[in-house]
Amino acid sequence: MLTIRPIMIMLVVHLQTAAVALLLAPPVKRSSTLVVAFSSLGWDGEAIRPEWRSTLRLHVDDGTIDLAHALDHQRSWFATDPASGDFDDGETWDSLLVELCAPYERVCLLGESMGGTAALRFSRHADSVVALVPQVDLRDFGHCCKRADFSDARKIRLMHAIQDAVAETSASIVLHLGRDADDLHQLNHLPSVSRLFVLEEAEGGDA
Repeated sequence: MLTIRPIMIMLVVHLQTAAVALLLAPPVKRSSTLVVAFSSLGWDGEAIRPEWRSTLRLHVDDGTIDLAHALDHQRSWFATDPASGDFDDGETWDSLLVELCAPYERVCLLGESMGGTAALRFSRHADSVVALVPQVDLRDFGHCCKRADFSDARKIRLMHAIQDAVAETSASIVLHLGRDADDLHQLNHLPSVSRLFVLEEAEGGDA
């Protein structure tokens, strides 16, 4: 059985920049369906890493899906330019996703925590979205965002971008929530749309 291993691709070619976000994508298109897995924030001290690879390996190996990993080493909830680290409210990632998703007939966006936020934020690029315990309003989670430059105004712009994307997308959205009060409260920030399906987890906790 042929196994396609993802290769590392620079999203932007600014090699002098120390902290550059990366995209891991298949070297060739094998499937009509693309899954983009966004990185979570991870635990304290952990490096940002590709996620969901083991879970989806069987479907990648048999050519059912192509799998790409979007990694935000800036820990900015995908709201910065990956080359400069400057906040651009996700415009650079939007442009990159347009190019990445264009060859595919179906696109699924997947992520947990910070990655779940990105899956919702960029849902206009998708046919389906799976978001696990996303942060819609980061002001509800004072403990998880440690960037001093991530102001309340930027957090509000991110929330509005998520709300607009969810309202405008034709994608079906499956939202997995924990049982923590902050996680459950995120549903109140989202527009009520018929394409949004909510699953509540037995145990709470952010990842």
